[in-house]
Amino acid sequence: EVGFNASAILTTVNNEITKITEGTTYFDWGGSRIGTFNRNAEGQPMSEFYGYQVVGLFKDAAEVTGAAKQDGAEPGFFRYADLNNDKVIDPKDRTFIGNQNPDFTYGLNLAFTYKNFDISAFVYGSQGNDIFNFQKWWIDFWPSFHNNKSQDLLYRSWTTSNTGASVPKASNKSNFSNNTVSSSYYLEDGSIARLKNLKIGYNIPESTLSK
Repeated sequence: EVGFNASAILTTVNNEITKITEGTTYFDWGGSRIGTFNRNAEGQPMSEFYGYQVVGLFKDAAEVTGAAKQDGAEPGFFRYADLNNDKVIDPKDRTFIGNQNPDFTYGLNLAFTYKNFDISAFVYGSQGNDIFNFQKWWIDFWPSFHNNKSQDLLYRSWTTSNTGASVPKASNKSNFSNNTVSSSYYLEDGSIARLKNLKIGYNIPESTLSK
């Protein structure tokens, strides 16, 4: 009187740009108020996110002094990774910071029966893809237009008593160390698992219908 059935589909994704025919090995794509944040380059997946790698926020003036030279650096602002170790943060320190392409996607069909009842469900998922949440530029930085702001900016941003925060301090300054360049601050995990369909049924007995 009990039945169960399941089936699954798994799709892996692996793409690579092997040749760009315009006399260069890469080109940037798109545009925003902080410039482009996608780069297509030979040997890399299509349209990877590109920018500065945030290693944290400057906790105090001493940390600013001891770090690589960075325009606009001050306590509470982003500290970027000095990838080429030349003690200066400049465009040469930009890197691939995320991939919007998933590692794999999957679908799962489930069916369960008990006597005259039946339940079926379809679950869809995507795993390993990154999202560039540009919405943060508008709501997490005070000078990015004085409109509605996030609760993160209000309650969880850097202050002298909250130096371990991950959200920059509420400052009216707009500069390289704050909100004018593409960085890993905007990246989020885009992995999802969603129940896309659910059906519950009951089979009326033939003896009842015959009446």
